[in-house]
Amino acid sequence: MGRKDETLLDETQCLRICHDCAPEHLCSTGGGKREHDCNCSSCAYDGYPVGAWKPAYARRGPSGRDGEAGQRTCAIAGWKHAGGDGVGLDLFILIDDASDSSLGSQLNDLRDFINAQPSTTSVGIGYMRNATVDIVQNFTSDHAQAAKAVRLPSGSVGAFGSPYLSAANLMNRWPQHANRRVLMLVTDGIDRARRTNRTRISSTNPDVNSAATVAQRTGTIIYGFYTPGVGHLHRNFWEASNGQNDMARLSELSGGESYFLGLRAPVSFKPYFEDLQKNLDNQYLLEFDARSGNRAGLQPITLSTEVAGVELISADSVWVPSGK
Repeated sequence: MGRKDETLLDETQCLRICHDCAPEHLCSTGGGKREHDCNCSSCAYDGYPVGAWKPAYARRGPSGRDGEAGQRTCAIAGWKHAGGDGVGLDLFILIDDASDSSLGSQLNDLRDFINAQPSTTSVGIGYMRNATVDIVQNFTSDHAQAAKAVRLPSGSVGAFGSPYLSAANLMNRWPQHANRRVLMLVTDGIDRARRTNRTRISSTNPDVNSAATVAQRTGTIIYGFYTPGVGHLHRNFWEASNGQNDMARLSELSGGESYFLGLRAPVSFKPYFEDLQKNLDNQYLLEFDARSGNRAGLQPITLSTEVAGVELISADSVWVPSGK
């Protein structure tokens, strides 16, 4: 999941990115194609280091014109199902302590979801508060123990409540190993501690972009589960809508999804858990060659396939180490 191979190949980095193939589209074809036989045929690598390397050719660009500058088709070095070869999964469930007590009706389904995870999945539990994380259960393969750590939220916003600063704090503290990384955020998405005031013209939250950068750099896929929060801001339609939009943007940029049913508390998280589990069961590791510049940094990518009816979901950027 965004894990990189440090081997340099003639100024080219061989990188890995974890992405989902929507399982409902992976049906049998005339050739008897199996679900795990979906082949990703190309990877468009957007944005080359200025003054360092120019693409010899380009994929179809955003405007639809062939040969558009700033984009090339990368060589695919590897493609495999992410659950193979003993590759584990780190799943951290981060709950907003500012959530309303109505979340209590979802906790049994959450515990069932945790207990249903395969033995290769390690689960951690934490609560976001004051722009950091109260970890109540470190990563463990004892799923029953992790499920017992789930509690009702305190229903207090705290002194400095920001789901995006809390998420970034957690991702920066994540153990370094080869496991895939998935972060599940349970929150209304409202940043009650934002450092800059929004205007009615621009609703961009800089902390969302900062958290997305950390997610892409660390290879963390984020899934957002909407649940109402407490306090005045949740009753403000503009703030509540922006909270959902911010959470959806963070999930999309990281290669995940966001689940909500308007601004109401969902009747049940169970359908969301079922969809999330399908995504986790259908993750693939894609290796491709990317050109390195003088500085390490995020560089945009676009995935596509020649297989009809297949939907590929991934982060829109990958961290490329320096070529030095």
